[in-house]
Amino acid sequence: MDGIRPNSDEEYYFYVSLEDYVEENKIEDDFKKGEFMHLLTDKLFYAKFLMQKESVKNFQDGDQQKLLGVLYQDYNRVTGVLHEKYDLDLGKLPEISRTTCDKEPTLFKKDEIIKFIERCASINLQKEYDEINERLSKMKELGLGMCDR
Repeated sequence: MDGIRPNSDEEYYFYVSLEDYVEENKIEDDFKKGEFMHLLTDKLFYAKFLMQKESVKNFQDGDQQKLLGVLYQDYNRVTGVLHEKYDLDLGKLPEISRTTCDKEPTLFKKDEIIKFIERCASINLQKEYDEINERLSKMKELGLGMCDR
């Protein structure tokens, strides 16, 4: 449903299927809303934010493992940006994470990260869910299956 999968050439690509999630789940409680929000922000992050950056396009020529390493490194560094902006308590993070929080992210600028988070915070989850569900219903009416998407 979400993550990194090998394609036919055993190269890796980012994969998030909101349609699969909507087809199998309803977002009636906070847990399901959280799952859906996680998938939605992953999709936005990979498709609309990460893969559009010039700093990432350099990795797209077959060095996905190196990109993953930089992403995981930046994950901790982004935590530092969030701590600075939102005054988060980092006390429960492992020591290694706290020490890398002080460094600048490699792939992103601080203002880009904050804008992305604010964009995600303004998402109407129910509207997004309903739009996907409506598209799936129309596809079913037309006799189109999952593989025809």
